[in-house]
Amino acid sequence: GFVRWVSRKERRVLKTWPILESRFRQYDPNPRGGLRGGRGLGCTADRFVIAMTDRLYVFDRQWNQVAELSHPLFGEVHDILVEPDGVWVTATASDALIKLGWDGRLLRSWSWRKDSRLAEAMGLAAWAGEAAEVDYRDPRQLPPLYDFVHINSVARAPEGLLLSFGFVASGATRRLQGLLGLPGRVLKGMGMDTRLARPSRMFAMRF
Repeated sequence: GFVRWVSRKERRVLKTWPILESRFRQYDPNPRGGLRGGRGLGCTADRFVIAMTDRLYVFDRQWNQVAELSHPLFGEVHDILVEPDGVWVTATASDALIKLGWDGRLLRSWSWRKDSRLAEAMGLAAWAGEAAEVDYRDPRQLPPLYDFVHINSVARAPEGLLLSFGFVASGATRRLQGLLGLPGRVLKGMGMDTRLARPSRMFAMRF
């Protein structure tokens, strides 16, 4: 797709910018195209940010690109919140809320895994250990089970940050998914990179 800068006064498109493809698009396990398209817009007084599935593009007020930001936790980015000191990002593959500074440094990160009471309330206590330390931008590195709450939106509220979880799968669904994915994990452990061995082959089970 494209981002278009439109003049309301002149009623015409002033500039068009293409949404670039992820370099991991060929490995996308989602038949609906999980690694495609733009994922959010935001701005400050002097910056404008466009998000895609694994990167942020930063522009100045003259529409010149001044930075490209990314992080291994940027797996399937869904939304951003731009603030003066950086950008909050929701990433569904890593189940993480991440804040990057304008220089690309990781300022903050949060996951439901860090809140034992929340994990218990959602029925996910059994999966609340440490998340896999992989590059979540690359579908080939995804752990057997991932995207537990589909954290997909963030907004600023008077009390702090308001987060939206797109769905929370039941514990029974997760156990069934793990059982059905067992043959694939065995094949992957044997070094056989087949469709069956891909961790997200049971994509539909996440819903």
